[in-house]
Amino acid sequence: MYFSQEQIDRANQADLVSFLQSQGEQLTRAGQEYRWKRHDSLTVRGNKWYRHSQSKGGGPVDFVMEFFGKSFTEAVELLTGEKGAAAPDRPSPAPLSDFRLPPRSDTAGQVKSYLTEARRIDEDVTGFFFPPGIFTRKPPTTTPYSSAEMKAAYRDTPTSAAQPGASGLM
Repeated sequence: MYFSQEQIDRANQADLVSFLQSQGEQLTRAGQEYRWKRHDSLTVRGNKWYRHSQSKGGGPVDFVMEFFGKSFTEAVELLTGEKGAAAPDRPSPAPLSDFRLPPRSDTAGQVKSYLTEARRIDEDVTGFFFPPGIFTRKPPTTTPYSSAEMKAAYRDTPTSAAQPGASGLM
C-alpha cells in the first residue's frame, strides 16, 4: 500500500488520548499528561508519548507500531481510517545496450578519443585518470652482465643443485 505524505502527516497528528480511548483503553490524568493503565511508565500528551522506563518516545504511528504490533501501513490505516492506494507504477528500466569492448590500443590518443567521443566522458576526467606518459612503453630492461656471466652466477647458487635437471654444468 502507498500513502501520500499528507496521509502520513495526518496519522502523526492524531491525538493519542482520543485514539486510546476509542480503543477502549483506560487512562488516568496526571497533570497535563495521561498515564496508560496497561503501561504505568508511559505518559501521553496530545500526539506525543514517552515511556519513562525505557527513555523512549515518539508520535502516533510509532506508538501504534510499538504497542499494538502493527506494521507502518496498518498503523497509518488505523489512525486515519483511510486505506492506502496501490503503489504507483515504476517505469521499467531501459534495456541494456549491447556493450562491446573497443579494439585494443596501446596509445593514449585512441583510448582518450574512445572515452571522450564514444562514451562521452569529459576530457578533464580522462586527463585526470590518464596523465601524460601513462601509455608509453618502457624500453626492455637490460643488464650489464653477459649471458655467460648470468649462467655462471646461477650455477654457483646453493639452490641450483637442488633443482630437478640441474647438473651444475651449463
